[in-house]
Amino acid sequence: MVSWDDFYIFDQQAEQQRWHWNGAAWSKQAVNARSTLAAFKAFAPNDMWALGWTMSDWKAEAFHFDGVTWKPVPTPPGFSVQQVTGVSGRDLWVMGTATKTYDTVAYHWNGTVSKAATLPSSDNDNDSGGGASAAVTVSAKEIYAFGGPGRRRSGLR
Repeated sequence: MVSWDDFYIFDQQAEQQRWHWNGAAWSKQAVNARSTLAAFKAFAPNDMWALGWTMSDWKAEAFHFDGVTWKPVPTPPGFSVQQVTGVSGRDLWVMGTATKTYDTVAYHWNGTVSKAATLPSSDNDNDSGGGASAAVTVSAKEIYAFGGPGRRRSGLR
């Protein structure tokens, strides 16, 4: 959501759809994505992010909107996206689940490259999967992520 008269809604169906509210009317737009879009973050009308994963191989996908078009952004391999948070499009955190180990993973995007973050362990060693189901940015140095049961998935700061 950029403002009350400029926001988007994405669905998570096989045929991706996006709806845009311009303050007066809704418009339906197709999304050029093979993925299930699961996370969205808007910093400005020309700095929006939509992230998800492909259903066939659980590969993370990211798209950036520059005010004109949605463009794909390279993502690290081996995880599916659950959450995105940050203070700007050049200080973005993406959280998800590793596709082979089901551990929670986090990556920091600095506007050019993604770098894996080391997450603290929780007291829960359950291997049932999980990931970050919620994340919030307080400042550039204070991010909170919360998730379900499983290794490294309680509350992370």
